[in-house]
Amino acid sequence: MDWEKWIGKTVFIKLMDGAVFSYSKVLAYEEPFMSITDMFNLPAVIRVSEILKIREEVKEKDGV
Repeated sequence: MDWEKWIGKTVFIKLMDGAVFSYSKVLAYEEPFMSITDMFNLPAVIRVSEILKIREEVKEKDGV
């Protein structure tokens, strides 16, 4: 997978150990790690081989 395409996007990530990151922003990718901020804007570094699911998240506008 081209992990660099996720840089700058807001994503949902589920890891093999059951950890979940929602509304996380991908900051950087340097094999084998991805740097993100979680929904509370706290930094986290994850090993991409541990990712079970990743998808882009888009917050809906109120009333739309």
